[in-house]
Amino acid sequence: MLIAVSTAHCGDGQVSEQYQRPKVWPKPTPPPDASPVYHDVKEAAPTEEEIERADREHNDVLERDIADAFASRDVQKREAVIVFLLPELLQVAPERVLKLIDRQKPGADREQLLTEVARLWASQDVDAAANWIKTLKGQEQREAVVTAVSELAPFEPAQAAGLAQKFGLEKDEKLRRLLTDVRN
Repeated sequence: MLIAVSTAHCGDGQVSEQYQRPKVWPKPTPPPDASPVYHDVKEAAPTEEEIERADREHNDVLERDIADAFASRDVQKREAVIVFLLPELLQVAPERVLKLIDRQKPGADREQLLTEVARLWASQDVDAAANWIKTLKGQEQREAVVTAVSELAPFEPAQAAGLAQKFGLEKDEKLRRLLTDVRN
């Protein structure tokens, strides 16, 4: 078959016309004309002042919703906050997230918030995450490093190893195995 194709293509030495795929789809269609029928809108449009106030209060709302979700036992609400709101607040106002962590009482809620912040921040900005982790003490610091290294290892093994080394955990059995598995 290969010989047949090459013979047909090279044939008598003449250059065959280039095959062009027919343009079947999508067919270009112009947009529809504007409707000549206009309706008055009954909903109130926000004023410029209301828009500015909402913009100023946006981070307050994010912080309050995150705090409420971690105070509640609603797993779905907490998961939604972790997926949607926490990354946004961490990106635009990380100091608010850190204050939120400081206000959390020791326990499972604080541990989950610390874990999620370490995971998210390590994936967004390793240096900022490392600077924050330095402010933590004892077991919280170790858990944050383990979480950050675990998050980074599959995609940035060199950065993950550097972070573990920065905190003196390069010989930690769990991290050593994780980094070894990623390199192999």
